[in-house]
Formats: sequence, C-alpha cells, structure tokens
Amino acid sequence: MAQVLFEPNQKLNDSLSYDITAWALPLAYGVEGYAVKNAISIKTKSQIEIAQKNVPASVYAFYVPWNSRTSAQVLSLLHQANVKVRSAMKKAVFGTLTIEPGGLIISRADNPKIADFEKTVSEIIKIKSDYSFITTGFSTNSKDIGGENFVLLKVPKILMLSGKGIVSTEFGANWYYLDEVVKYPVSIVETSNFNRVKLYNYNTLILSDGSYDFSDDQKKQIDEWIKNGGKVIAMSSAISLFQDREGYALSQFASKEDKEKSEKEEKEVELKKRFLDFEGSERREISGTIPGAIIENKLDKTYPMAFGLGNTYYSLKTNERSFSLLKNAINVAYIPKNFLSYGFVGNDIKKKLPETVTFAVDKRGDGSVIYMMDNPLFRGFWENGILLFSNSLFLVN
Repeated sequence: MAQVLFEPNQKLNDSLSYDITAWALPLAYGVEGYAVKNAISIKTKSQIEIAQKNVPASVYAFYVPWNSRTSAQVLSLLHQANVKVRSAMKKAVFGTLTIEPGGLIISRADNPKIADFEKTVSEIIKIKSDYSFITTGFSTNSKDIGGENFVLLKVPKILMLSGKGIVSTEFGANWYYLDEVVKYPVSIVETSNFNRVKLYNYNTLILSDGSYDFSDDQKKQIDEWIKNGGKVIAMSSAISLFQDREGYALSQFASKEDKEKSEKEEKEVELKKRFLDFEGSERREISGTIPGAIIENKLDKTYPMAFGLGNTYYSLKTNERSFSLLKNAINVAYIPKNFLSYGFVGNDIKKKLPETVTFAVDKRGDGSVIYMMDNPLFRGFWENGILLFSNSLFLVN
C-alpha cells in the first residue's frame, strides 16, 4: 500500500481505464518525497506535543500562517465570529517575525469592539498551533499593517446551485468542503428556483461542474451582479457559461489563426480515419483522453489564489478540456512546455496541453470570475487543492 501511494510513476498493465491513473501522495500534499535504499531510524512519540503559548497581556495583532486547510478553518471561524481579518499581499518582517504572503493578521485596531481581545482571538485560532504575536504595526521591509500590503478580507456570503444538469459527485465534493472541511455556511438553491433568489444577498456564487441552462435574462442578471462586486467560482464544464461571451476573457484559442489551425488539423485526422480498421478503434480513441492524471502547473505566486502553494502546483486532471493562456485575465496556474505528468495521458491530448491555462481570474468591473478547468476538490483527497480552493474563496476579493 505504501509503495502504491508514494510511487510517482505508476506502471499501467493496460492504458484502457475509466478512472484516475495517478495518486501519488507527495504531489497531492504539495511536499517533496524521497526513496531510500535502507531503513531510517526515526524516534517517534505516541502523541504530538505542542508547547502552550503564553498570550501577552496586550497584543498589537495576531499572525496566523496561511499554509494548510487548518488556516482556512481558522479564517472560517474568525469570519463567523465577526472578527475582521487582513491578509498579507507580500512578505513582511516585523521585528524577528517574518510574515509570508497570505498570512492572516488580526489586529486590535481593526476590532475595537471585541471584549478581551487577546483571550477571544487566541481561543479561536488555537487550532493553528504555529500562530504568533505582532508587537508593532511597522514593518522593516514593507508598509505598515494598515497599508495596501495588508488587505481587509471580504466575508463570503455563498450561494451554491444544485439540481438538474449538475454533476452530483462534483457538487457533493464542494458541499463537503464547505460543510465538513471549513464548516462555513452556504445557501443551496436548485437551479429551477434561481429566479426566486435575491442574488444581491450574496457576494459569492459557486457553480459546480455541470450544464447550466440559464436564460438570457438570467445571464444578464449574473453579469450585472459580477460588475457590482460579485464573485463566481466556475468549475470544470460550468466555465462554458462564460466562454466566448462579450465582456469575458475565456476563449479556447488565443487567436483566430490558432483556431483555424486546430480545425484544419482535426479535419486531416478525420480524413485519415477513413482507412483505419474497426478492431483497433477503442485503443486509438484513448490517444485523445485523460481519464485522470497528475499534471505539472506553473504558478503566479504573487497572486492570492496561489498563496501558500510555492512555485509549482500539481493538478489532478480528469478531462480533456484545454484553453490557451487567457488575454486580459490573470493566468494563475498554467501547464508549461515540457511539463511533467504522472499516470496516463493520451498522446494526442498531451500535444495540446503545453501553455494552456488551468486556473485563471477574470476581473470584470468590481467583481471577478474564477475559472477552474480542473476540480481541486476532486473526491476530497487532493490536499493542495483544498488550499487552492480556500485561496479562491477567502483571499481573492
């Protein structure tokens, strides 16, 4: 079992598969893994020992590192307790304390009405044992805590649609994340009742993988809501709602020439297929499929959606969807040339993946649309994906 879960290069006896073909835990957790020839002697303890923190009588601000699902759980608790929180946009140094991008700042100045500030906040954030204290608001290498490098986070008010046309397992993975992982409130409404929803009661709309049969009036309603500050997280095939629509950046091809070239190549392939026998058809078809493989992505680590993930993100890709790097949008994660992959990737689709985008943010007016070509919450086990989704939900304003 250990060899299966830690083997980066799975060897398939047969490429015909209906399910994921790679599942290396180091890549799922975003950590480095090493194989050794000999046993390593390691002393372990039956319980994790955490030193008790002595909270000072007067704290200027608390700092919570942003690097795991526990960070998102802390932020969820703070939002629900009506505690105002800032997030660091850049690395900053306060005395001996270094704050990494994405780090949460809970200051007394932002929360003057909280009684017994030290006790209240420390009790909420104690599940993240590596939290620290900030003794001054002035940084030695950045602007002060009240400045533009430390943005005040918006409290998500989430609406998620369910029902006809939506992939139930993908919807379930998203609901599980909200209900069990971060325990954050969400309103779930069936798509058939969308007309009855007062959209402006929410600031975040999650569209799980599926087909959304919105009318033109409903699309215009969503467009206006986005321009006025709404945020949409569109996942997998839900992104088609915005594809090639006026005002949005999502397009499969970067130029008309690229589109014409792709169409010409497809026609040539179809002509050649006329001479092929039936017997090998099934195996030929898999050249254009990717039932589930791990794909290397480069990250724009300066953008909040990538905070805490490093320079590289390994995405679990379970579909053949590919889009050129978007124009007039923020390409947060994209597949580079000569990318690494693990598991089965059809030869035809592998040629199309270089320099295609996986996660992007399309700023429209005061709002935004987050495009997720892959589902980072797939089956709830892709740990690095949980952090990426948390960034999208909580840190992207």
